[in-house]
Amino acid sequence: MRKCTKCSVWKKESLFSIVKHSVRNCKRKRHVYCLECKRAGAREWASKNYSPKAMRDWREKNRDKALLNWRITRASRRKREVSWADRKKIRSFYIEAARLTKETGIPHEVDHIIPLKGRTVSGLHHEGNLQILTQEQNRKKANK
Repeated sequence: MRKCTKCSVWKKESLFSIVKHSVRNCKRKRHVYCLECKRAGAREWASKNYSPKAMRDWREKNRDKALLNWRITRASRRKREVSWADRKKIRSFYIEAARLTKETGIPHEVDHIIPLKGRTVSGLHHEGNLQILTQEQNRKKANK
């Protein structure tokens, strides 16, 4: 059993995240949050920092970093493009996602079924590896 320093509730050891590294002789008090509190804190942080306005403000303040990130993403996608991919079909996925977003009011995105930068395997940028998901579904998937 372990006590969460955030909610002050004693819970099973399995309900806490695994500490991958530790600092020896550290004088500071270490916060030990249960997974539930850790996720709630992450959601709260993301709602403040990942809003479209916050992201737009960041891009305006950090134009050089934003441009670099965009170029890295674009280069990464280009490396995974194949000569036999049908660009018209690929473009149709993006057009359809935009149409669905406009009609339903729910943000839709084009997702790579096998992620371009997966942990164990990397997919290719071609029409057979694309699908349209809502933004919420795509965020839940997150390179899985």
